[in-house]
Amino acid sequence: FFNSALALDTFDHNLSFTHTLELKPIQSYQIAKSTFLPDRSDDLGLSSYDSLNSNYNDKSCESYTLSYCPTGGDCEKCPFNIRLYRVYKCNDPYIKKEGTCVCPAKIDTSCTNDICTKSCAGACIEKTCTPTPSVDKNICTNGTQKCDNGCCEMTRDCCVPCINKITSKPANAEYIYENCTDGDGTHQIQVGWKCIDGFHEKNGTCLVLKQLTVQSVLSLLKIAVLMARDLKLILVKMEQLILVLVTLYQLVQKTKFVSNALKYL
Repeated sequence: FFNSALALDTFDHNLSFTHTLELKPIQSYQIAKSTFLPDRSDDLGLSSYDSLNSNYNDKSCESYTLSYCPTGGDCEKCPFNIRLYRVYKCNDPYIKKEGTCVCPAKIDTSCTNDICTKSCAGACIEKTCTPTPSVDKNICTNGTQKCDNGCCEMTRDCCVPCINKITSKPANAEYIYENCTDGDGTHQIQVGWKCIDGFHEKNGTCLVLKQLTVQSVLSLLKIAVLMARDLKLILVKMEQLILVLVTLYQLVQKTKFVSNALKYL
């Protein structure tokens, strides 16, 4: 309740003046109330913060196009609307593009010797690649060929790989091996095959050798004797044939002598 003061002026018998204040209720009154204004950084445009004075230009925040400061950027707020930003610098490795900060283009790192030296947001943007040197041609058994140098270029001399010259063999055979050197070292490679003991090669297969027995030896000797006997008979016949030929030759010579003698008679 608000009260008004009522002044009462009295005089006492000693001629002194007395002024007395008295509180008296007033019939009409009002209840005080409070209004809470929103924070100026989130005033939904209801306060006058967005326009500080009558000289405010609607285009004063035109260059402040971002609603947040991007990663890698140093930003400033619009003095007329702190909810708007613009980038004035992008920190390495980010670059400024179209008013914001972005990573440079990602580069390929699929080459064998690629080493990423700089990345941005998990993506490689710079790399180094040291080529693998060529091999000494003198160590390569099968010669050399061009191959990848580790940096996706076919400029390196490398050994022709050592591989098996044959990959199959018949039953009862074993591989023949030779040493071969390439870029991975010295290896033994399969170059042929041979029949194991007790077998002999025939028409690309390995057959069992027949075992010699006493009986088979005797049979062979018998055949040899018969062949020798036949050979002796042949030689005798040839000797007889030679005698016949000599006799014929002598007769021919005598005939010629007689014929010549008759010419002079």
